[in-house]
Amino acid sequence: MENNILKFKCPHCQQELAVRRPGQGTGLSLTCPRCGKAIRIKIQEREVRHPGQVGKPALGIASLALMGSTHTFVLRRGDNTIGRADTDTLQDIPIGGDMTMSRRSVNLRVGVVTGGGYSYTLHVLNAKNPVTVNGRPIKEGGMMPLRVGDVLTLGETKLMLKV
Repeated sequence: MENNILKFKCPHCQQELAVRRPGQGTGLSLTCPRCGKAIRIKIQEREVRHPGQVGKPALGIASLALMGSTHTFVLRRGDNTIGRADTDTLQDIPIGGDMTMSRRSVNLRVGVVTGGGYSYTLHVLNAKNPVTVNGRPIKEGGMMPLRVGDVLTLGETKLMLKV
């Protein structure tokens, strides 16, 4: 029965919470009883993704380093939606503090390459704000393969793909 309970902390006030685990590939919306703020989490591959999640990436998978800080965002295999933090919009990697970034700016897909390693593909979503890779603008709907060391600019925020 313990596996059916999902335990996590409110990203706003750090209150410990527990809910019945929804099915894989679904989202969950709730209000923190302590601070009253909305919380949205997404269940994928039996792992919890919530605002501000950081940690060590899976062996060999790159991560996104916030340039000018020590903050790093963990990427996982599959789709990683990145955008401006907003309580009404669900992203895998919400980034706060930049109002020039769209709420669902880009999707960064991490794929497995035959023979070993990973591929990275950037897809610009419904971004009304600027997205560049290494200074080159990418239009809404555009796709581009990425390499370790590439610098993404979403609004005014710069992120580097690092191993």
